[in-house]
This record gives sequence, C-alpha cells and structure tokens, in this order.
Amino acid sequence: MDVIIVGAGLAGLVAATTLARAGRSVTVFERAAAPGGRAVTTFVGPGADYALSLGPHALYTGGAAARILAGLGVRAEGRDPGNVGHVLHRDALHALPGSPWTFLTTGLFDFAGRVQALGFVRRLLFDDAAAHDRVSVTDWLAPVTDPTVQAWARAMIRVFTYANDPDRQSAGAVIRQARLAVRFGVRYLDGGWGTLSDGLTAAATAAGVTLRTAAEVDAIDTAGERPRVQVDGAWVDARAVLIATPLPAARRLLPELPAAPPIRAACLDLALARSEKPAARFVLGIDRPLYLSVQSATAKLAPSGGMVVHVAHYLAPDEQADVAELEALADRALPGWRAQVVARRFLPALTVASGFSLASGPRPGIVARPGVWVAGDWVGPEGELADTSAASAVAAATAILAAADAGMRAGA
Repeated sequence: MDVIIVGAGLAGLVAATTLARAGRSVTVFERAAAPGGRAVTTFVGPGADYALSLGPHALYTGGAAARILAGLGVRAEGRDPGNVGHVLHRDALHALPGSPWTFLTTGLFDFAGRVQALGFVRRLLFDDAAAHDRVSVTDWLAPVTDPTVQAWARAMIRVFTYANDPDRQSAGAVIRQARLAVRFGVRYLDGGWGTLSDGLTAAATAAGVTLRTAAEVDAIDTAGERPRVQVDGAWVDARAVLIATPLPAARRLLPELPAAPPIRAACLDLALARSEKPAARFVLGIDRPLYLSVQSATAKLAPSGGMVVHVAHYLAPDEQADVAELEALADRALPGWRAQVVARRFLPALTVASGFSLASGPRPGIVARPGVWVAGDWVGPEGELADTSAASAVAAATAILAAADAGMRAGA
C-alpha cells in the first residue's frame, strides 16, 4: 500500500481523506473499537436524544479545523454562543466583560481595574504575536498589577486555549488564539463534537480509505528500504507511515520524540430532563479555574425542555479536582438540577490535548524519520487544539505526496 496511518482521530482521518482523494491507497489502523479519538459523542436518555461529548468543545470558526473540514465537505453545523454570561468572583456572580457596555457596568472591576482590563484587551488585540512567542503568559501578564484583573485575564486565556499552565504557555500563541475568537467567534456544534469524526469517517470511506479498528500497532521499523509497522504481531509494509496518535502513544513507537506537557481538565457532563430557569447559562471562574456552559441553549444537543451542561475545572500541572466543586458550581447556576439528572459523567483528568504552544520552543515538526511523519494536536506551528490537529494533518499529507512525487521523478 502507499500510506499507513496510525490513529483514526481528527488528524488521522483528515490526512487519510486528503491522501486518498489524491489517488493514494491508504489504510488506517485504530486501536479503539471505533474511530474518532477524543472527538466522540455519546447519546443518552430514554430516547437517546441527549448528546454528551467528552467535556465542553467549541470550533473556532476562523481556524484551520473549520477551514479544512469545509474543504473536505464535512459539515459542522451549530451556532455562536456569543459573549454573554457571568463570572464568579468571591462567591458572587458578575456580568462577563464581553462587550463595551458590560465592561462599563460589570461589578467585577473598580475604576482602576477597568482601566487595566481595557489595557489588557488592547495588548491582546494589538501586540505583535510573533514577538511574544518565546514569552510566557506569566511574564506577559506581569504589567497587570490589579489582582482581580490578573485573575480575569488568566481566566480568559484558559477559555481561549483550555490550558492552565501560564509559566510555560506561549503568550504569542494566546494572542493569536484570542484574535481568532474575537474576529470570527466560535461555534457549539449541533449533535456534539462527534459529528466531526462521523463526517470525516464517512468522507474517508467514500474516498476509498481502508479503516481497521481494534488494530493495535505495536512497533515501527525504518531499517529497511521502506518503513513498516507491526500490527497485532504481523508486519505490514508501506511507502510512507503517518503517526497520528496522542503524543504518549506516538512516543511508544518513536521514543526519540520529545515529551511535552498535556492540557488536562476535570469535566462533569450532565444531561438534565429540565431545571428551573438557570441563574446563569455560562459561568467563568475567576478565583478558581472553573467553567460551566449550558451548551444546549446554543446547539441542538437535547430534546425540548432538556439540557446538556458541561462543567469543568482547568487542571494545572499535577493538579487533581474534586467533583464536589463542579457540582457546587452547577448548584449555583442551575437550581434543582440534581433532581433532573438523566445521565451524568465525571471525567477526573481528561486529556484535552497532548500539547500546546510553549514559550520554551516550537512543537515538533511533521517529519519524524525518513518515510515517517507525525500529525496531531501536539505537532506543528499552526493553531491550538483541533486547529493544530487538522493543520498538521494536511501539512503531513502534503509532504507525503511531495515525497512520493520526488521519488517518482528520481526513479524516472
């Protein structure tokens, strides 16, 4: 075969579809029983009409993933939740400073704090991102001396990137991600995040990709003329291999890859039959790295009268979270929710992404060994989260096609 791809998450499926549409024979090996990786949605309830994704998700409308998915014909229907909501500070709910009016009226800031907050927004919108690629978020935020504004700024950065590691996170990456959100907005997806992997699986299959699930890749060998992988004990040859797994799995096959800190979150996913009128549909923690969103208020995720709610704690390195803290936030925003639970799921340490942009240096490139490429949310210079997965997948697929063309010219 032409190309073996290890992993059927977003990166693997994007690359597989791209290569197959270019006329290459592609086989994808996925260790799980179904494709999708972390882009899966579980349907729960008596009518299986509540869509629970693995924690909260939003598609950056102007990012690489949205652009690439559209180019592949994968629909990502949904709506923008807007900038309306609340922040929780010192056990009080205040209007989220998401517009000029709420900046002026929110009880979160005093006058001096308002001035500093507007200064932070100006820097977010106008600082040279490239000049801050090797600056940590902690150092970039040092001029913000008001403690409340500092905490609010860090909370906004967590929303933009999911990461809670300011000492290592690149400020330049934060600036780029924030500008995507401000300029283009985000989208909560009808049917949940799994609609992306479902659409990509259908696109890959239609393009002729062979998808083998429950197939464990045990090793990779690049000593011969062509790379090969060992699948459930048997060796399979190809002209090129693309590793599109989370970083820990990739490092088991390619131990020379550098380790990197992941993004993790504790998530409480709730399907509710109904609740009293929410006190808040969106809450962002300021004192604590907390998040709550009634995503079904924006996207089609629940039957009439029902709710799908995602509550999260953005985990710092080596941190653990208590489900009681997430339940208490739900108590605050959704009175009476405990008596209306259709389904609930607590994920104490969900890996949101295998890597993020670090101030210490760039993420790994797409070339791992001769004939072996990598892609995923920990690879390449573009974007964060799903945008990184999709962008690196297209970059790797393009490089594989170019290498094959160069080989054909050399052979001629």
